[in-house]
Amino acid sequence: MVQRFRAAVGIARVSGLLYFAGAQPLATRNCCTALKGGFVAEASSDERYKVVLEEATRALAHQQTTIDNLRLRATLIVAVTALVTSFFGPQALATHHHLTWPAKAAIMAMILVIVCTFAIVWPRWKWLVRSSPTKMVNSIRKGVEIDEMREYLAIDFEKWHDQNEKKIAILQWLFVGALGFLLIELGCWIFQIKEW
Repeated sequence: MVQRFRAAVGIARVSGLLYFAGAQPLATRNCCTALKGGFVAEASSDERYKVVLEEATRALAHQQTTIDNLRLRATLIVAVTALVTSFFGPQALATHHHLTWPAKAAIMAMILVIVCTFAIVWPRWKWLVRSSPTKMVNSIRKGVEIDEMREYLAIDFEKWHDQNEKKIAILQWLFVGALGFLLIELGCWIFQIKEW
């Protein structure tokens, strides 16, 4: 089955058919046969490389989903923190004219929640999820076979996956920290209201 060479969600997927819009068809090689319309299909292809590349692509797509979910949950924690502070804070502070230690601890916990969630949604995290189309086109022009491209892409995807996993672990710990600080804030406000 012949498929198109395409990039989906920033992740390069290489399958059985290469298309170059506005370009002349590539010269035929031992592994390729020229077709009309700028398409080049390989005459022989190992299906196992397709499976390997699909699995590597799926792993990166799963990572992207994990990152998006963490960021969404982090913003929800900020919303819950705002609700807790606006609901319990005025009640707790109305009982005293000065800040007691539970109120100070609650305010500090609120600040730490905001810092942790800001670190999670910080746009400066460098995620490796896509390959360079220029490099791939250059490889095609040099006569690299499709299975060899699949192999290199799958290996690159695995390296990127492993590097991204370390960053995702940091984000998950920041999320756990933000959740813990939110619970501390809630407990401090309740303690302030009950005990003072």
